[in-house]
This record gives sequence, structure tokens and C-alpha cells, in this order.
Amino acid sequence: MMHSHFHRTSAAALAMLVAATLAGCSSSAGVTVARTTETTPTTLATPPATEAPVVTDAPVVTDAPVTADTVPLPDPCSLVSQAQATAVVVIPVGEGTRAGSTDDLLCQYDADPNGPVAQVQVFVGPGAKTFLDLDKDTLKHDFTTLTGVGDEAYLEPGTVFVRKGTIWVAVEAVVLDTPADHVQAALSALAPVIAGEL
Repeated sequence: MMHSHFHRTSAAALAMLVAATLAGCSSSAGVTVARTTETTPTTLATPPATEAPVVTDAPVVTDAPVTADTVPLPDPCSLVSQAQATAVVVIPVGEGTRAGSTDDLLCQYDADPNGPVAQVQVFVGPGAKTFLDLDKDTLKHDFTTLTGVGDEAYLEPGTVFVRKGTIWVAVEAVVLDTPADHVQAALSALAPVIAGEL
């Protein structure tokens, strides 16, 4: 009889243990569900935050350098007209002849080949700066700084250089029968006019 009572007690204890275990499993399952429910909104909220910068930043970065690099050079024959070229050398010159590429432009005015020698050349672009560097640094020509003209301007015998922003212009006059003082004064007077056109 004692054995039978012990068996019933053990069975009852085992049943209580199983019930407690099942209750623990169901409560732990409840926690898992609760955690899953809590993490779902956080996961859904993440994509919009990462998408916005990717879409907005791309066009801004690509557009800026393109605009900076595509500054068109002015027409050199418009910067110095036929009448202005004639005034520099005091000998009539013909219409300007354009040459060069989109990166380096030239307009050349020539006097009648049957008369006195006279020529005016207008350089626009990096070639004008190379011209300045060669005469200044390599050939060591004498230069005068023209203050208040563009961003910088220099005068040497027979040539004036003007820069405004990134654009350089050089105007060279070659003439035999016109006094050098007149040529220099005419080029100095022409420099601010050119700067105003840039």
C-alpha cells in the first residue's frame, strides 16, 4: 500500500512538473512573439532613411564640375575690332581672320601686303598665358603691371596681357612705321576695354 501511495504521489508530482514546463514554454513563446512584433516596425522604418541621400546626392555631385569646365571662350575678333586694331598700329588693317580651336582662339588683322607692315593678333585662352610666361620667365622681357584692369594685366613692348576669371587675352602689335610710344599707349587704353568684355 505504501508503494502504491508513493507511485500516485510521484505521478501527481510529474504531472505538475509537466504542466509547469508547458506553461513556461508557452510564456517563453509569448516573449518571442512579443519581441518579433517589437522589431518589425524598426526594420520597416530603416529603408526610407537610407534611400533619400543616395537619390538626392548623385545629380548634385556630377553637375558642378561640368558647369565649371564648360566656360566658353569669347570671340577674339569681337574683343578687339578691326577699327581698334587699326587705332593701335595707325595703319589700316583688313578684316580679322579667325583661327585656333575651342580651347585656344586667335584673331589676326593684317595690313595691305603692298603697303607698310602692320599686324595685330588677339590670342584668347591658355595660349595667351603661355605667351606671357615665356616672355616673362624665359625671355626676361620688361613688364609693367596695369593696376585696376581685370583681375590682372601686364604690358610689355608691343603686347598687352589681360586676365579676368580663368580667361587670358593677349594682344600683340607688330608695326614698323608707327612710334613705339603710341603703340604702348594704345595697348594700355585697350586693356580695360577688353577686361570689360570678359
